[in-house]
Amino acid sequence: TENEYTGGGGVFLYASSGLLRGNAVRDNEAESAADGWEFGGGVFCWNCSNLDVERNDISGNRGGGVALLNTECRMVECVVAGNSASYVGGGVKSLGSSSIPTLERCLIVGNRAVSANGDAGGGGIYLNYVGISAMVLRGCTIADNELVVGPDVSGHGAGIFAYVSPTGVVNMNMSDSIIWGNVN
Repeated sequence: TENEYTGGGGVFLYASSGLLRGNAVRDNEAESAADGWEFGGGVFCWNCSNLDVERNDISGNRGGGVALLNTECRMVECVVAGNSASYVGGGVKSLGSSSIPTLERCLIVGNRAVSANGDAGGGGIYLNYVGISAMVLRGCTIADNELVVGPDVSGHGAGIFAYVSPTGVVNMNMSDSIIWGNVN
């Protein structure tokens, strides 16, 4: 707890596989990069595959709860709550041409994306893909997430926001999930 780093203030994994189970990743911070983006105040996974994240409490982090960059990850029964990030992805941020996250029975609640001078999106979940990628949500609750934006700034998708480049494809598969009470 209470760690600070440019990416992965709590946990940073690069080109890894394995299991994170039953951890509390709380009150950490990822500093903003030069362009203002932050990568996982709680957990940052970069170029990881076959990664299982189970029954973790990822809460109160600044720079976002979880950031997945070109990562294949399965999150099961995790609580991602009360995290905040600049611009996008307060709870979970998934980026890159080979990111394939699967979230099962997760709570993504009370997260915030904040921007005073640029577009904001995905207070709960933010997806940004360049190539062909997929995301699966099964039995998840995405609730009470919000976008906080300045007067001349647009915000989209307080619960979930997916951006796909003009040449990209994203396959979103959502079942038995609740999207409720998110506020732009």
